[in-house]
Amino acid sequence: MNSAVIQPKRVVILDGGTGTSLANLGHAVEDLTWCSCLIKTHPNDVKKVHKDYFLAGADVVVTATYQAFVDGFVKQFGVSKEEASEFLKKGVELAKEARDEAEIETGRHGFVAASVGAYGATLCDRSEYTGVYVDNMSIEELSEWHMPRMKTLCEARPDILACETIPALAEAMALVSCLEKLQEKAWLTFQLKLVEVVAAAAAIVVAVLVAVVAAIIAAVVAAAAVEVVVVLVIVVVVTVVAAEVVVVLVVIVLAAVAVVVVVLVNSSSSSSGSSNSSSGITSSICKTHSMKNHFTLSPWVKPDPPCKRDAKTTAYGDDVRVALQAIVSCPFVVAVGANCFSLAVVDDFLSYVQDLPLFGKPLIIKPNAEKSEHDKSLTKPFKIHERVADWAAAGACWIGGCCSTDSTDIGQIRQAMEKDPHSRFIAKGETLV
Repeated sequence: MNSAVIQPKRVVILDGGTGTSLANLGHAVEDLTWCSCLIKTHPNDVKKVHKDYFLAGADVVVTATYQAFVDGFVKQFGVSKEEASEFLKKGVELAKEARDEAEIETGRHGFVAASVGAYGATLCDRSEYTGVYVDNMSIEELSEWHMPRMKTLCEARPDILACETIPALAEAMALVSCLEKLQEKAWLTFQLKLVEVVAAAAAIVVAVLVAVVAAIIAAVVAAAAVEVVVVLVIVVVVTVVAAEVVVVLVVIVLAAVAVVVVVLVNSSSSSSGSSNSSSGITSSICKTHSMKNHFTLSPWVKPDPPCKRDAKTTAYGDDVRVALQAIVSCPFVVAVGANCFSLAVVDDFLSYVQDLPLFGKPLIIKPNAEKSEHDKSLTKPFKIHERVADWAAAGACWIGGCCSTDSTDIGQIRQAMEKDPHSRFIAKGETLV
């Protein structure tokens, strides 16, 4: 009997967080064009970051143009639009120079992807994390805004465009329209839906206020000030570590029950006579402490992260399956996936999209590191390289990192995939797509 030979799957190693790596070099950039301004002010550092990724094992490096746009450079540096356009091209040139220098040292040819960020990334209002601006802009308007920047980047001849961290399907369709007009190839990755810290904090504040009012009322009615204060402390502590509204509401209900129990215990102790009043208070406090342990250990009061991502929807709220299917049929979109999302939902994301017909196009994942300050969703922290072989087996064969990842992480990913017998890398002379 002839057994079928399973061909190794080609894996492409992408780079990590360009902004993170530049920050590691001491650049705390909060300018209009974010780290893109360093293309003009510190080009050698930008080039170093790209080269470090190539040397670490990345097959593809993304340019530092994610937040770059002509009008932004004009405003920031007081230059003409023509000069500003040259800054965008310089971003591509720096990556190509880094690629060529690294190839001399490694003998491995790399590729350059020109980063095209979301429109919201240029507004400096964090709307790239929600995509709310698509409510007030048509696909045609978004396309008209992106087109000049994409055309300028293409004039520098990168190997591919990287339309990344896109929050909404509407904007993705605008980018697809540009690609069709330019006849240029690109990958496109969505950002997944984020539950913001601010929203969770607001729910916590409301819950705490409700709990405080309830405790004060109970204190007035039952004259059980000591016991209620103890219960109140418990409620505040527990609600502070909760981030879901449903969880907070459950805590409030349980707190109310606890207050009733304390009041009943106090009343029972008082009826036994004034000589036992001290003992009654001590007993009530002990019972309340026991409830504190109950709150702490109960599964519905798990500490929730300050923010988390939903594996099934884009940042704007589109079903990610629908979004991927809508763009993958474009012949100029050569790979699709997600970036800037939590390690905690990679498995869920892959499970949700793995049966999609992608027409043989690669699936991309570029998650954040668990050490990211913006994304602390892991109950059991792990590093990206510890799971990449599993993710490749699940269909994600273009793999890199995003926020809080650097060249060390990418080197570890490369080493992990080198040990995977079911994967292979880009062969010498082989094209990216």
